[in-house]
Amino acid sequence: EVAADEGAAAEQRGDLEAAGDAYRRALSEEPANAAARSGLARVEHALRAKAVDEADVRRRLKEDPTNADALLALADVLLARGTAEEAFDRLLTAVRTTTGPDRERARQRYVEALDALPPDDPRVPAARRALTNALF
Repeated sequence: EVAADEGAAAEQRGDLEAAGDAYRRALSEEPANAAARSGLARVEHALRAKAVDEADVRRRLKEDPTNADALLALADVLLARGTAEEAFDRLLTAVRTTTGPDRERARQRYVEALDALPPDDPRVPAARRALTNALF
């Protein structure tokens, strides 16, 4: 619990690397810690989003709306920005339009995006159903 609190404090002050380390430590001590799992997912999305050139990603998607790498990158940006619904839409597009390793990567990123939301977030049940429908 202390490590999860340290992670939250580091995340609040914008030290994403320290927050990630603290959340990982919390999960190693208590694997079922939902707050640490959610925090780590948020931090990982935010770190990936920092490395994204959004204009380039949007240009690539204009050229190919099914570009898995671009869809996943844009989803990270959108989730970090707080627009989870739009991020889920991009990730569902990736799940629906890809196969093999790209589809598995999109599915995994979708699950990570779900983890980034609080477990009691009202969007989670509908988002889980949408993923299930896209997979089957």
